[in-house]
Amino acid sequence: MNILKRIIGNERIKNNSDAQLYSGITLLCFMASILYFAFGIFYSIRNIPNLEFYTYSQALVALALYIYCRQGSPLSYKLAYVVLCISVMLLHILLIYTLGDVGSSFIAMAAIMPNHLFNILKPRFKLIFDAFLLLCVNIGFWVGLNTTPLINLDNLDSLKFCIMNLCILFCFLELYLNLMSQKSSTRMAQEVIAKTSEAALFDELTKLGNRRLYNEIKEEVETAEKDPNLVVVVMDIDFFKQVNDTYGHHTGDAVLVFIADSMKKMFRQRDIMIRWGGEEFLLLFWHTNVSQVKSMMVQFRHYLSVNPVRVDGLELSIKVTTGIKKHKFGTSLDETVAHTDKLMYQGKMQGRDQIVVDPADS
Repeated sequence: MNILKRIIGNERIKNNSDAQLYSGITLLCFMASILYFAFGIFYSIRNIPNLEFYTYSQALVALALYIYCRQGSPLSYKLAYVVLCISVMLLHILLIYTLGDVGSSFIAMAAIMPNHLFNILKPRFKLIFDAFLLLCVNIGFWVGLNTTPLINLDNLDSLKFCIMNLCILFCFLELYLNLMSQKSSTRMAQEVIAKTSEAALFDELTKLGNRRLYNEIKEEVETAEKDPNLVVVVMDIDFFKQVNDTYGHHTGDAVLVFIADSMKKMFRQRDIMIRWGGEEFLLLFWHTNVSQVKSMMVQFRHYLSVNPVRVDGLELSIKVTTGIKKHKFGTSLDETVAHTDKLMYQGKMQGRDQIVVDPADS
């Protein structure tokens, strides 16, 4: 692993999929320079000067790309990949022209794979580049069908050459699959982190939002360019402490879950429902007005009156007290919530089971 880090560069070994992909391309350039050099030796032994010159020159190109990749710019990796693929495609055509199709098409097809596996290029450029690569493959096939190889290898040499090409292909495939596995593992880790982050925004018992979710929404509301026509509701369960003291916290939890499920059933999906604390709930109604929200809260109170909470053989009739206020665009949402909370407590003082609307919004 230390040797690999030295080849790729320590700064390239990071715990994210992009860095792993860039590390793979860097390693690919390093491998390509060695493979091209090995090809050059093979062609020197076989006395094939055209291919000998090309492969030695491409070994230097691949080595230059490897050095370029180590600079660390994302653009350098993409450029290195494109140049390397073009180099492989030209080698593919030259091989067919010189020796015939002795397994070189395996390498040409391998060049197309990483662009699809890892989305190295943007969609538009990927389409153009894939079209170019496929064109090179088809040119190679056309050359193989319509020309006679300059040098005819005997059966044993052809077999050796095919085996060498297959070995190169398997090296590429192993590298690609290893990168894809790393990318898959990274994606899974990112999904776990995302789920954990999402879970942090919701109350574990009721599955409603919590204050962290409110803080995120508050930032969006206070930085919005247009008035979201937001109406704020603070709702509190009446005599909830007596339920806990009389029947236990298990029953109290059942009441909270029932209220949460009832809100999800009665209110719109786009409305935000937050467990504000204990038996208190904060509701944010978007693109509406106070009259409509008051009507919804009246319907909700009626729903609770005809649907008691059933738990452990008990039937408990639940009542709530509610404060309602329209949020003024451009002002602090915290201030609106605090004012709405006072309206709710005003309803408590007036005997509970009340809906209190800010006089300024009536």
